[in-house]
Amino acid sequence: MRRIKLIDLIFKLTVIFFLSELFTMFVFSTWLNIVPGPKQYILDAVTMLLLSTPFIYILIIRREREINKLDELDRQLQYIINKVMDVSLQHTSQEELFNRILTVVIKTSFMPLEPHAALFLLENNRLVMKAQIGLTDGHKALCAEIPLGKCLCGLTAQNGRTVFEAAVGSLHEIKSAGMPPHGHYCVPIKSGAAVLGVLTLYVREKSEYNEFEASYLETVCSILAKIVEFKKLEQNARQLQKMESLGRFASAIAHDFNNILAGIKGFNALAIEDAPADARLKGHLALIESGVNKGTELTTQLLTFSRKQPQGMSELDLGGTISSMQKILEIMMQKKVKIRVEIDKDLFKITGNKSQIEQLIMNLAVNARDAMPDGGEFRITAANITNSADTKSCLKVLRHCSKAVRLTFEDTGPGLSKEVLNNNFEPFFTTKPEGKGTGLGLSTVYTIATAHNGCIDILNEPGKGACFQICIPVSECKPAVQSVEPPSLTLKP
Repeated sequence: MRRIKLIDLIFKLTVIFFLSELFTMFVFSTWLNIVPGPKQYILDAVTMLLLSTPFIYILIIRREREINKLDELDRQLQYIINKVMDVSLQHTSQEELFNRILTVVIKTSFMPLEPHAALFLLENNRLVMKAQIGLTDGHKALCAEIPLGKCLCGLTAQNGRTVFEAAVGSLHEIKSAGMPPHGHYCVPIKSGAAVLGVLTLYVREKSEYNEFEASYLETVCSILAKIVEFKKLEQNARQLQKMESLGRFASAIAHDFNNILAGIKGFNALAIEDAPADARLKGHLALIESGVNKGTELTTQLLTFSRKQPQGMSELDLGGTISSMQKILEIMMQKKVKIRVEIDKDLFKITGNKSQIEQLIMNLAVNARDAMPDGGEFRITAANITNSADTKSCLKVLRHCSKAVRLTFEDTGPGLSKEVLNNNFEPFFTTKPEGKGTGLGLSTVYTIATAHNGCIDILNEPGKGACFQICIPVSECKPAVQSVEPPSLTLKP
């Protein structure tokens, strides 16, 4: 196609030069009062055209070189994009997948790239590094998490536009020892208007911005956005499948265990009635009854965990539910932990199951108490949230409902480590000593929150306590189909 355009260009240039020379000869002859015949006009025009041939040839050669360069760029671009697509189809971890894509991209021959690159994903208003090539350990540590608006990558994520810098300047806020001189392309990974992450590539210092290069990198980032979304859907599907399998298993175990406990409880009650007035024997039977009651509580948690939707849903006043539990919570905290409750006036009503909401609150309160053995403060707040408010929380709920209630549970304990955060909602995962915890507390909280069409986020600051935020849509919102998104986790440095 480009060859045809080149031939067409040669023909047009020849005709234009010929006609222009013919017109020029006519003007000059008229000005000099020379009236040669038509043949002389044509002869002179041809002579001038022949004299102009070298200039036409130079223009054609330049154009041909440009076409050849564009053809080569097209071939390289198509090759790299095909390689990126091939890598994206490989079954491997997300980190390994991103590293392979970075390896392909930094080999782009038509760009002045340095062998240094990184890929970040946006998580709770912070860029988290997911893959890198060529960065020093010090630089990796400094750039592990970048707030929005900080440094070039943070600005890119905040503005949603490509940022180019020819050298390390004032905008490059994060610097590490031994950092080589370089420039930067920081390109947003976007799905529509939503920024999912940032791709950053080093270029040779004092390189110039090139629109073709920027367009190429934006094409690569659009492919990366599709990969990120696909991986998220894949992760959600695995989580859903795992939770359903565990739910069926837990339900079967709980029902069978409940039947066994019912028999033990019944015969123990008969033994208590028939036992003589022997304080020692009565005490032993009371211990059996206490153990049976604990087993019943465990089966209740298992059954709650196994259900996708709570039974007995009705309009519920969360403020009243929390207030009615305050005395019980104070007794449970054993006066070591101070409880503070703050509830918005005219709190929105939700559609929910009161007993399960109470269990959710109790589970979080027990965890807070166990995290503060030497005492502290446990704060419960309930607030109205709307999608018009200046808030960055409850976004998963506000996508399909304009109003929600946000429950916040904060403690002043040591907070959660990153390792614990990654497994916190896994069923049967616990950090408590053997015999002190079932590992179902937070799994049950997560199950109850999602069953109420809500979401749960953890805002954690090691050394300064943990904060759980649960958002539940108001009653007038129709239940939305849950995508079972994994809870959002934020770990502050």
